Amino acid sequence: MKPVSRKPLDWEARSQARRMQLDFYPVTEYARAFCAHLGPLLSGANPRKTRRRGEKAEGRFNAACGAFFADLLKAQQRSTGRWSWHEQSPNTFTGEKVSYRHFKQIMTAASDLGLIEIHRGFYDREVFGEKSSSGRGRATRIRPLGKFLKLAVGLGISPENIDQNFHEHPPTRVLVLKAPSTRAGHIKSQGRPMRFAASSVSARLEKEVREINAFWTTIELSGAIHRGFRRVFNEGKKEGYDWDRGGRLYSIGEDNYQLLKKQQRAAIRINGEPVIELDIRASHLTILHGIFGVPMVPSKDPYEVNGVPRGVVKAWVTMALGKGDVPKRWSPAHIEDMRELGIELSRDYPLKKITPVILGALPVLRKWERQKLSSLELMYYESQAIIRTVLTLIRKHQIASLPVHDSLIVQRRHATSCKQLIVEHYEQICGMTPAVHEGE
Repeated sequence: MKPVSRKPLDWEARSQARRMQLDFYPVTEYARAFCAHLGPLLSGANPRKTRRRGEKAEGRFNAACGAFFADLLKAQQRSTGRWSWHEQSPNTFTGEKVSYRHFKQIMTAASDLGLIEIHRGFYDREVFGEKSSSGRGRATRIRPLGKFLKLAVGLGISPENIDQNFHEHPPTRVLVLKAPSTRAGHIKSQGRPMRFAASSVSARLEKEVREINAFWTTIELSGAIHRGFRRVFNEGKKEGYDWDRGGRLYSIGEDNYQLLKKQQRAAIRINGEPVIELDIRASHLTILHGIFGVPMVPSKDPYEVNGVPRGVVKAWVTMALGKGDVPKRWSPAHIEDMRELGIELSRDYPLKKITPVILGALPVLRKWERQKLSSLELMYYESQAIIRTVLTLIRKHQIASLPVHDSLIVQRRHATSCKQLIVEHYEQICGMTPAVHEGE
């Protein structure tokens, strides 16, 4: 492999990089010819390979080449020169369309041929004692060079027409378990996907997601993109873990409907019909009230606290539940968000002043202080209520719905029955009636 790039890379712009899904497959003659050209080209770049692949193995390698480079071209749709990335550990390829071995072979050969630029990632680990460690890192970045882009255009493939020539498989791995997040000082790194032993619980969870994905293959969606769901669980290495952290349904791909703004989601059509988005107000607070047996008036907005703007109260509660403790300082993100609304949090609403007011208005948080539930545990309760609603709509009514974590998008004519099911399943999960309101 040629030396990887040593040019400085702006890691602050890493959020602009696109994660490679590696699930593209050719649907046109141009795309199939593209794959058939790349496979032998990259195989010939490996001087150690002396034995020719068999026909089936060659077909799999050609398909992997197509998926790899289609991903890189997809990233170029947003901006020329945009980087892509994929985790480099073998376990992250388990059950995927492209194997770890093929991925590494393609990356090495493409670099040797000058088709791609690679910028190696890093992981800085700090060890605290014998068993405790923390760290942060960034995955290796990859992007196509002009030589490849010229080759692709010569074969009739470009970023502009990649969606016409390649389609994406629905996800093969529908259940993802992540390790706990880690901290190095003030920097938080998200937990990495980890292997897990199959069990009756994981089998049931997988079956439910596959059932939802299969149903969606019969539904026409316009105004947004949805290719299938994965259900993501968190903190898999915690002692006593029992698939009870996280659990939300995530639509795959960086251009999926969940990433649209709410106003944009209003333009979605399911089987040609207009939709409505049903929001569960203060979902996590509602669940807390139910778990701790603290009465709650559904008609009263819990974020309405005398003397403190609703947005400030919501920001405080989000920080508290997310960190698992009463916040000691405002986060930079919340400071910036409130500043856009003309509010200087640290000056206008110092935590020392408003914390007693919020705790007094929300006595459920006093109980939470003594018997803390993490936001990921609350998320699990929420995900259970939502996924039960989605499955009931499918099994009993043949109705398609699109979850957006604490809301559900359905055809407008089904709003009433869907709202009833949301209430019913929240009451089953936490014993509390949620306030469900309709948005546009």
